[in-house]
Amino acid sequence: MTMLAFLCRRIAAGTMLVLAVMVSVFVLTKLAPGDPVSAMVGTYPAPPEYRDQIIEKYGLEESIAAQLLEYMRNLITLDLGYSFVNSAEVSDVVLSRLPAT
Repeated sequence: MTMLAFLCRRIAAGTMLVLAVMVSVFVLTKLAPGDPVSAMVGTYPAPPEYRDQIIEKYGLEESIAAQLLEYMRNLITLDLGYSFVNSAEVSDVVLSRLPAT
């Protein structure tokens, strides 16, 4: 076996592992109990129009396959979303704390 064949096999295996982890995280998130809209709104009685705006904004009306493709596209482009806790982009929060590691 040549070194090139070995490297190609390792890269292919690594790529498959990363894809499997991405899909697993997405599926586990979808299987988690609770409704993401209710988690965002909280205990306040929100009007249906507001709930519909949240559903549309985050693409929750899309099919699971479309949501998975969007999730993977965002991860590949390093668009990690928005942190409601820190009121900032997640990638900015991660980068600001990276030197501490």
